[in-house]
Formats: sequence, C-alpha cells, structure tokens
Amino acid sequence: MNIDSDAMDAVTTLLSADVREWKAILLSRPELLSDEAEQALNLALGNIPPGMAAAHVSKVRDAFALVKRSRDLGTDAAFAELELKRSKPPEFAETLRKLDFSMRSDSEIKERVVLYRRALSYLTSRDDAILRARLQSNLAGYLLRPELRDIGRNVEDAIDLSLHAAKVFTKEKYPDRWANLQYNLAHAFGGRETDGLVRNLETSLKYFDQALEVYSLQDHPEHYSAMIRGRAVIAEMLEDAKADKGLGP
Repeated sequence: MNIDSDAMDAVTTLLSADVREWKAILLSRPELLSDEAEQALNLALGNIPPGMAAAHVSKVRDAFALVKRSRDLGTDAAFAELELKRSKPPEFAETLRKLDFSMRSDSEIKERVVLYRRALSYLTSRDDAILRARLQSNLAGYLLRPELRDIGRNVEDAIDLSLHAAKVFTKEKYPDRWANLQYNLAHAFGGRETDGLVRNLETSLKYFDQALEVYSLQDHPEHYSAMIRGRAVIAEMLEDAKADKGLGP
C-alpha cells in the first residue's frame, strides 16, 4: 500500500504527541482527514507488535477513531467523543474501542448488541448527543438483522432508537445518516407485529419514500436499488393485506 508521505508524517506526528495536543495537530494538518491517513492508522492497528503496552495500543485505537469520526461527523463530534473516553470509567472507553472494529463474522452480532447497549448505559442526557445518536442508530441496525429481529422487543427497540437518533441526525445536517434511519424505520415497521398490519405497512412505505429523498440512483446506486426492492415488497404486502380486509386498492 502506497501512502502519501505527508499523510504518513501527519499520522506519525499524531501518534507521537500527547493526547492533549491532538486537537491542535488535527486542525493544523488537514492531511489527517484524508483517506490515506485513515489507511495509515488502520495499517498501524494491524501491525501492533505482541507485548506492546496496553496504553499505547489504546492510543493508536483512539487516534484511528478520532480521524475516522472527524471525517464522518466533524472534528467537534470527534473530540467530544474522545473527551468522554477520558472522563468516563475505563470500561466505557474500551467498549467504544471494541466497537470501532468491524465484525469478523455474523456470529458476533449478539456480542455487538451487548457492547452497544453497554456503551449507551454510560451516557446521560447531558453527554454528547451526536455520540449517543450514533450508538443508537448502529444498535438499531443490528437489532433489525434477520438473526435478531424476531427476538422479544428488538423491533420495538429499533424503532425507538431510530426515532431518538433522528432528532440529532436531521435531514438538513446529516442527510445520509438521516436516510439510513428512515430505512431502519421502514424495515422495522415492515415486520412489526403490533398496531395493525395495514397501518404498519403504510408507515413502512412512508419511511421508504423519505429515505428515497436522499438515496438517488445517481448518487447512491446500491442503496437506491435496495430501497426500491424493499419498497416493492412492502407495497405488494400492503395490497394483499388490504384485499384480505376488503379495503380495495
């Protein structure tokens, strides 16, 4: 992997500095917000030698999360999250670090749900709203996975989490994240077993249509195709449900 020397130098500077200096470094080195900087930190994570001090391993993981979150949600949100890692109990920071790594297999889904619930349990209404919304949104997505959506209140929890997260991830400020939440809600209501089948399916279609306000064929071809297929399935289910009730088209 060839990584630009400026990006590599910026990453080296970040990892060599005290955490209290990271904000000034990030603001003065825009190359840290590049794809290559994120790749360099990901490479550093993959090459941590056995026996390295736990504090240094945590520092590398926090640097990776800082760059990734800054690119995704902005530097203010990234540093608010970093500050909470430092001010909350160590278990909170370690839980967030574990969640920054992608799943290696579907067998880890239940473990991820436990981790997301644990992370959220440390947060209060006074803590960073963006971090809380990010965790809520991600947890909702996992609860709607086929392996879990039929267990207990998972669908209801996913709806509640998505609605709360949508108060922060608005269409105006975070259109992609807002659209993803609309998709979560469309998915959840499409399989909801309470409050009436027709009403749930109509609500599902509403959320699909709202997601499609952002997910266009031109800009988001994969998301758009998934949305269109999902909407078609729900529309057919609604037509059948209305016919069963004698409601007509």
